Amino acid sequence: MGASEALAKSSTGPARMPDAELCARLASELESLRAIGLRIELSLCSAADAWDVTDGRLHDLQQLDYLLQHLGALRDFLSALSDAAGGEASAAQAHALGRIRLADLKARLEGAVDQPRSAHSPEFF
Repeated sequence: MGASEALAKSSTGPARMPDAELCARLASELESLRAIGLRIELSLCSAADAWDVTDGRLHDLQQLDYLLQHLGALRDFLSALSDAAGGEASAAQAHALGRIRLADLKARLEGAVDQPRSAHSPEFF
């Protein structure tokens, strides 16, 4: 028995969904994070007018923009994987989902009914 077969047999979590759906859910999570980051960036840039902007603070704002661009690129990558993925679940899916410690995120990725997320409510594990 191969490693992937062992993982599939040892899975005790919820039924696995097609990899395409999981990729689409991951892309949606990345977009939610990017949207939060964009709101933070907008607030910081608005406040920067009142600050004595130093090179360090400007660099931090540029790093935030860099982070947001990467979240968008990863979202696009996962969306493309979702479009190209087959209709089956990979054997490693349950193992990978088991490593997620944020309960709400894990539930959404496992297919739970999407609960409204507030940008003001942190997720604790």
